Amino acid sequence: MVSGPIGDGGLGLRAVMGQLDDPDGYLADRYRLPRPRLDLARSLGDQASACADISDGLIADAGHIARASGVALRLDLDRMPLSPVGAAWLADQADRRQGLMTLATSGDDYELVLTAPPEAGKMLGLPVIGVIEAGEGVEVRIDGTPAPPGRGGWTHP
Repeated sequence: MVSGPIGDGGLGLRAVMGQLDDPDGYLADRYRLPRPRLDLARSLGDQASACADISDGLIADAGHIARASGVALRLDLDRMPLSPVGAAWLADQADRRQGLMTLATSGDDYELVLTAPPEAGKMLGLPVIGVIEAGEGVEVRIDGTPAPPGRGGWTHP
């Protein structure tokens, strides 16, 4: 599950660098003033089995959970929540698959990626974007087909 829209931080960096129009400053604000999801801390404590903030990119941070937990995660990027601005940006992309990968690997969103029983997602109102499986690593799917995750996001030196 994730706690909110993915990709706005990365689009905000592009806006700050002058690579993307941001007439109302929404994206620059999302990049410059991240809002950690402290509002969920208490309710997640009883529900989540693992959790990470999305600073390196959704795929990379899901990978941190998978490695630390000794499991595989399968992410369905078609289920990834987007803000209206992120959805509009994606709609303008010539290659939807690449656009979804860009949003899922950009980082600086400071939303949460977490594992919990499906009923917890319903109770908390969080979208389920994947499943936990036996194995290791992260498998990414778009339109039901595998998509190479590449580095998955920011890689620390």
